Amino acid sequence: FFIMTDYFDIPTPNYNLTVPYDNIAKILEYNAQNYPQNQFLGYLNPEPTFISYQQALSIVNSISFSIMQKNVSKIGFYAPNCVEFVLLDLVCAQTGIVFVPLYDTQPQEEIKLMVKEQDLKLIFTTEKLYKNLSFKEDADLFFLDYSMTNQESHEFTFKKLIQTQKYEEYAQNAIFTVLYTSGSTGVPKGVMLKQSAMLSTAYNVSKLLMKPFKNVEQETILVILPLAHVYMRNMIYAGMFNHNRFCFPSADLFKSFQIFQPTFLIVVPRLMQKIFMVLKQQIPNIDQLQKEINEFHANYQMQNPEYETIATTPDVMEQKRFSFETETSLKVQQFLGGKVHSITVGAAPMDRNLSKFFGYSLNCSMMEGYGMTETCGAIACNNLLEHHWDSTGENLGHGMRLKLLKDTSETSQSELPQSEQTVIGELQVKSEAVFSGYFGQEPTPEWFSTSDIFEYNLVTKRLRILERNSRVCKLSNGEFVMPSRIEEIIKQFVQTDQFCIIADGKLGRVVLAAQDCLKITPEELYKSLKETTKLKGFEIPKLFVIDKQWQVGKELTQSLKIKTHQVKKRVWGVIEQNNPDAFAVVRVE
Repeated sequence: FFIMTDYFDIPTPNYNLTVPYDNIAKILEYNAQNYPQNQFLGYLNPEPTFISYQQALSIVNSISFSIMQKNVSKIGFYAPNCVEFVLLDLVCAQTGIVFVPLYDTQPQEEIKLMVKEQDLKLIFTTEKLYKNLSFKEDADLFFLDYSMTNQESHEFTFKKLIQTQKYEEYAQNAIFTVLYTSGSTGVPKGVMLKQSAMLSTAYNVSKLLMKPFKNVEQETILVILPLAHVYMRNMIYAGMFNHNRFCFPSADLFKSFQIFQPTFLIVVPRLMQKIFMVLKQQIPNIDQLQKEINEFHANYQMQNPEYETIATTPDVMEQKRFSFETETSLKVQQFLGGKVHSITVGAAPMDRNLSKFFGYSLNCSMMEGYGMTETCGAIACNNLLEHHWDSTGENLGHGMRLKLLKDTSETSQSELPQSEQTVIGELQVKSEAVFSGYFGQEPTPEWFSTSDIFEYNLVTKRLRILERNSRVCKLSNGEFVMPSRIEEIIKQFVQTDQFCIIADGKLGRVVLAAQDCLKITPEELYKSLKETTKLKGFEIPKLFVIDKQWQVGKELTQSLKIKTHQVKKRVWGVIEQNNPDAFAVVRVE
């Protein structure tokens, strides 16, 4: 295999992309001038209601004028997803005010920390969430009017900000937004990002990931994921480059699929698992459909070994589309609106069987990418015209320099799975898209370390995430364990990612902690892992801790990733009390 001396430079694709704007609000202005009647934002009121790009520009200009009268340098946003988030985001881009969005599901103690740390004097919120801000007595609170037509009795409402005067573009501050990390690896940190950084990533994504290959007049994207997360927010900027439409679903997500008929889905694996479980409840024969898809895929792969190669044009891609169609798959398509042609998955690796199910049943492209809040989202992604099931894609390009650092910890390179075609190391990034630093801490070094271990394929030029560096564990017997590798194997049996592997060197064991949703029993899983996988004995969990339910803000992040350290803290007492050499199943209420 390839031996790194110090580091390996990952080639940067030469896409020759030049970002045409220096301000996100200018994308709105361009669309308002060139596509004035195109629908921009949609919501239910209670009937479907839409704001055009031209109308949105008028609203943003008016709010900019009003907000400047408040003489604030930062705006906080503490509410569920709504059109007002997008409008205020554009207001801040236009005026140079720093935008600080907060998750509406964040624990109150974390909200308190963030609001005080940023010293927010103006916060947009809802009456329902107001009580969580009672400690901030010196802040002006604007209560959001979700329908934009209802009259509110409160002294301050969002609607009252919309004046008739037009406010011209204001000089930018260096920092455009402060986004707090999800806390999957510890305490949330304030990530400071510039507009140039957000624009760089969004423009690349718009050209490489979101360019439609079907005859779609205007892409419709359902805003399901939280806008306080960089992933969904940057995908909106990217979609604006292509003058797309963004619709906000009601509490009944599947009714919203029927009403808005999205063409492009932006999701995380856990959301797709929830959709899959609903499909199983609502549509007969889903298990049979999944079996047929797996068989079809195996046969197709044998007959077309080149199917994962890059298609050079949309026409070639259309010819390579999977010709799979059954009565049940057509029902799945209609259940999700009937028009979905592409799905982008981020935040965590997608189970391959789940990817195949939706890719075939919807006859759509399944694309995975990798990124972080600190890099404005995507670092690497699969192109719309590719099929690479087990990859996070190639270097996003446009000045994005990536390198893999040689492992300098006590973990040996020989302990990691390698071949003659791959290079493995910790991923580092140097780019205009990299953040300016954590709030209240030192500036970012020239090269930002992701703390994630990646495999780079020298032939396909694709990256694949293996593990977070902090999760690689050396057991008391001297063996190294990579929890993510074990988790990927287990997913084949349980068909969910609502579990995690906890490896602890002190106790010398591997533990599986899960919500009570595994498809098979722990006893059946343990037997299958022993008899049908290549896992070594010390890699197979003997202790299974089954939890009733994990909660967002505690065991789960706002983007529904598992906080492994919180799960470990929750079940640690159970782990300590059980014999490491004996098989055991413990249920926690």
